[in-house]
Amino acid sequence: MQKNNARKKGFTLIELIIVISILGILSFVAIPKFTDYIKLSKASKVIVDCRVLEEACNFHYVDTGAWPKINNHNYTNKEELLDTSTTHPTGWNGPYLEFWPLNPFNEKSNAKNDSNDDYQLDTRTINSKSFLCIEISLQEYDEEIITYMDKEFDDSDGANSGNFRWENKNRWPIYIINNLN
Repeated sequence: MQKNNARKKGFTLIELIIVISILGILSFVAIPKFTDYIKLSKASKVIVDCRVLEEACNFHYVDTGAWPKINNHNYTNKEELLDTSTTHPTGWNGPYLEFWPLNPFNEKSNAKNDSNDDYQLDTRTINSKSFLCIEISLQEYDEEIITYMDKEFDDSDGANSGNFRWENKNRWPIYIINNLN
């Protein structure tokens, strides 16, 4: 009689297969949702980073009466917001940022921190008007993420209007800070 009691303490092979199958199905359903949450949290960080950069540019403008200079259109152009060792316009009271934010969608390429795969202060001409903007580089075009950012910035007003634009549906959407005219 004692041998039968010892035998019934373990799980049967069928019970183990059922539990493993249920765990597999749950992970099949949960992993894509988890991946979506990771992308949305990165997009939320991009939105916060753009707001921080916009605020720094606005403080620069209030102090100096001029927007930060764009020295190179393939560069972050962060000097006037961060660097205290260069010559700045009269009234400069920076640095306006403690550090240049890193784009979470481009973590692998951000080691250089001055690449085309980061945030860049830039100018754009749209309908004959010149704008100071932040170019947001995304490693890959992802319409779901860009649509989410458009909704958060401009309440989903579309790719070619509002302050958040992603014309030609490319991987470099822009966030317009201010009209330079």
